Amino acid sequence: MTVLMYAMPKEIKSLVGERKPDEVTCGVSFYTLGPELVACCGGVGKVNAAMAAQLLIDRFSPDLILNAGVAG
Repeated sequence: MTVLMYAMPKEIKSLVGERKPDEVTCGVSFYTLGPELVACCGGVGKVNAAMAAQLLIDRFSPDLILNAGVAG
């Protein structure tokens, strides 16, 4: 299982379009893109990123988590 992590809805929109999330847990939106691919929108900041990463690990047990957006 591979997971793509985004911070902002604007970033993930290019991937999922206007589609509604398949699941929302603790404010983190999850989108199933395929049998082995999930994307999430976890929010801005290191605390939100850590929370979203832990939710992803608990819920999906991914082999790989890719952060798909970086601001500087």
